[in-house]
Amino acid sequence: MSGPQNTLGDLNNHLFEQLERLNDTDLSGEEITRIVFDPNNLIIVPRELTNEDNKKLFTKYGHLKKNLKRSKELRNSYIKIIKRTGLSEFNDLSRINFIYGVMRTAGQKLESFRTTENDIYYKADFDLEKRSGGLVIPISEIEYQETYLNEIKKREAKEKCSV
Repeated sequence: MSGPQNTLGDLNNHLFEQLERLNDTDLSGEEITRIVFDPNNLIIVPRELTNEDNKKLFTKYGHLKKNLKRSKELRNSYIKIIKRTGLSEFNDLSRINFIYGVMRTAGQKLESFRTTENDIYYKADFDLEKRSGGLVIPISEIEYQETYLNEIKKREAKEKCSV
């Protein structure tokens, strides 16, 4: 994966800061607090919209409609924000999991975490190596737990330094 090495928390904070500017100019009067991050499409939680004119810009599933002049302007503003912030190549963990076939079915357990170096570690009760076509390298339960604990320590140390 290429692009900036930000934590998901940094990304969320920065993205919502930029979206507040989008709200101020293009979605006046709205308080959007939840979005689905997709660098190519603006997707929101539609029940957050209160202005009837703004509601017309989105589908019932929160996707920005493509056939309205105002929604095209809003999408262009969103894309400019994404490019300006360097997030054009960002993929969230659920998209990465889908691309590499790392998915669970009903009744299966799958846990994961992303390190500050953007490595992804998984713990599953099924053969993840087989499901991903060999793209996921198996590790022991102990190695997963040790890596997870070390990651928590790194993040706590980083938080202490930033305070």
